[in-house]
Amino acid sequence: MGVAVGDYDNDGYEDLYVTAYGGNKLYHNNGDGTFTDVTAQAGVGGGGWSTSAAWVDLDNDGLLDLVVLRYLQWDFDDIWCGDHKEGHRAYCHPDTFKAITPVVYHNEGNGRFTEVGEKMGLAIPGKGLGIAIADYDRDGRIDLFVANDSMPEFLFHNNGNGRFEEKGLLSQVAVDEDGRTYAAWVSISKTLTTMVRPDLVVDNLANQMYAIYTNAGDGTFTYTTRSTGMGRISMLHSGWGLRLIDYDNDGWKDLLIAQGHDLDTIEQTNPQLHYREPMLLARNTGHGFCRCLRGLRSVFMKPGRRAAWPRAISITTAASMPWCPPTTDRRM
Repeated sequence: MGVAVGDYDNDGYEDLYVTAYGGNKLYHNNGDGTFTDVTAQAGVGGGGWSTSAAWVDLDNDGLLDLVVLRYLQWDFDDIWCGDHKEGHRAYCHPDTFKAITPVVYHNEGNGRFTEVGEKMGLAIPGKGLGIAIADYDRDGRIDLFVANDSMPEFLFHNNGNGRFEEKGLLSQVAVDEDGRTYAAWVSISKTLTTMVRPDLVVDNLANQMYAIYTNAGDGTFTYTTRSTGMGRISMLHSGWGLRLIDYDNDGWKDLLIAQGHDLDTIEQTNPQLHYREPMLLARNTGHGFCRCLRGLRSVFMKPGRRAAWPRAISITTAASMPWCPPTTDRRM
């Protein structure tokens, strides 16, 4: 489902942690172009339906710890959802299933890890699909944002005493501007403006709009999806992997988002939506975002399969999209 890259033993070679349903894998980099599966001896196999993961030094001891999100409590029992009469079979809504806690592994420095989710205050049940790491309040300690599917998002503030406190609602990133949850799938925490404070971008399912939270600098965020133009761009799209990239070297971070609906039958019930979608390149003009196709139509108009997890960054009519102008005032 996902992969996290980090040098957990500080030997100068980056190791790989791969998430999956039913068990994860840690591959140690041998430094000669090969890897060794050390999952069992490291104690990081996990379980359940693991999605995104992140290597991050949670306690500032110089060793990378590991945070592993899990989606929900699910198994292969045959569950039929959708319109039985019409035969439109689909995956059940996440509300059908129970939430599950993430798994948090502390790096002991000897090649082994210890699960510390409860101890660090991170063992709150969610339906995690994407994770972002950043010091959002500039207090010198790394914080965690978790994108949950169809339930409030989590923002874990690092208290500096070995514990984290969930402040999603207090920081105004748990829901959208109308107080609604959405199918949050992937998130990034990076600076989108000229400020040094990290903002949040969260993509989600069609008819919900990709969320942009602008850092207010006081420990809270402002939902700016509509004012930045992202609402118009993303309303009929479903985002998966997303990344920031200044593709035109103008000093503003643009967004590259891999798209595609999660239901392969979606067009039977919602013909305006599409299972296969092209990637979205959202250009940051300094005043907001617009959809950029100038000189790139062959790539960004061709529908494709959804990106592999984690989605780190459908076809609609041109009239519905705010196209980028050829030149833009770069002043913020």
